[in-house]
Amino acid sequence: MLIYKVLYLIMLKTILLTVLALLAFAGNSVLCRLALSDGVIDAASFTSIRLFSGAIFLLFLVTIRTKKRVNIKAGNWLSAFFLFLYAAAFSYAYVTLDTGTGALILFGSVQVTMILSSLVKGKRLNHCNSLWYSNVRFRICNLVHRTFRVNRNTCCNNSISCANHCCARWCNFC
Repeated sequence: MLIYKVLYLIMLKTILLTVLALLAFAGNSVLCRLALSDGVIDAASFTSIRLFSGAIFLLFLVTIRTKKRVNIKAGNWLSAFFLFLYAAAFSYAYVTLDTGTGALILFGSVQVTMILSSLVKGKRLNHCNSLWYSNVRFRICNLVHRTFRVNRNTCCNNSISCANHCCARWCNFC
C-alpha cells in the first residue's frame, strides 16, 4: 500500500511540475509579445537584454547553489551561439508571425530536431516516431502552402504517402 502512495506522490509531482513548466512557457510568450507589440523596443535590443539578464541570473543561481567561484571563461561557445540564434529568431517571430503559426513552427522544428539528432546518433525510428515525424512534415507542408501559396500537391503528397505507409506499418498491415 505504501508503494502506491509513493508512486501517486511522484506522479502528482510530475504532473504539477509539467503544468508549471507549461504555464511558464505560455507566460514567457505572452510577456514577450506584450514587450514587442507596441514597438517600444526592437527585437535585437530585446534579445540582447533578455540574454544578458538571463546570464546574470544564471550566474547568480550557480554561485548560490555551488558556493564556489564560477569560472566564466569555461563554457561552450557553440551552444551560446545557438542560444543567441534561437532567442533572436523568436524575438523577430514575435513581431512578424501569428501565435498559431509560431507555435506550429516551434513544435514542428523541435520534433524534427529531436528525431534527426536520434538518427544521427544511430538510433532507428520506431513506428510511433515515424508516424509523428510524418504528421509534423504534413503540418509544415500545409503551413507552407497556406503562407506562400505553394502548390499543395507538389508539397504534401510525399508527406501523405509517408504518413500512410508509417500508419500501415504501425498497424501491422504491411
